[in-house]
Amino acid sequence: MPIALNLSRIRARRYSTIPVPISPQTRIASITPNKIETGQLRRFLSEQWEELENFRPQILLGSASDLQKLASISETGAVDITSVDTAVLAATAWDAAVMTDVERVVLWQAFAVPVYELLLSPAGYLIGSECEAHAGWHLEPGISFVRSSSGTTLKVKQTRERVPTAASVETAVCACGRRAPRMMVESQSHLIRVLAATA
Repeated sequence: MPIALNLSRIRARRYSTIPVPISPQTRIASITPNKIETGQLRRFLSEQWEELENFRPQILLGSASDLQKLASISETGAVDITSVDTAVLAATAWDAAVMTDVERVVLWQAFAVPVYELLLSPAGYLIGSECEAHAGWHLEPGISFVRSSSGTTLKVKQTRERVPTAASVETAVCACGRRAPRMMVESQSHLIRVLAATA
């Protein structure tokens, strides 16, 4: 599923949940097919990954599987991505499996920068981002849960997405110190692993 995350909107909002600073000068390499159009962001299809050296990205954005493939290629010396010095953003679609702890460690060791998972709606909008505590996804401003007799939906922009029955919103202060609500979802075959709520 293509990712349609608009980082220019994220950058323009002062209170985005993405835990790293993104300025117009930040070089972001997206290695997963998407519809992103913003300042210093450039797309690299898998056959173009050798060109990453010349672009010298500071942040990598892609699915966990594509990031792992790039890490493997980098280990062989075929691509030098030592310019990545800010973060790796693993974009996870609403209906996809999330990163495992093993995948996170592999990416952290491969790129030697923090790894944060972004949760995206089916339309590609940012729902929330992990923080340093990796304990749920801090919800973006404007995202809300709507409960009704037919179940719970997540209101994202003008759309509503069905939420798994185990989804909840944690309002306690996060270990990172943020007070923004976090989305917590119990483990399922798809979607999100179990995340312990902070009490």
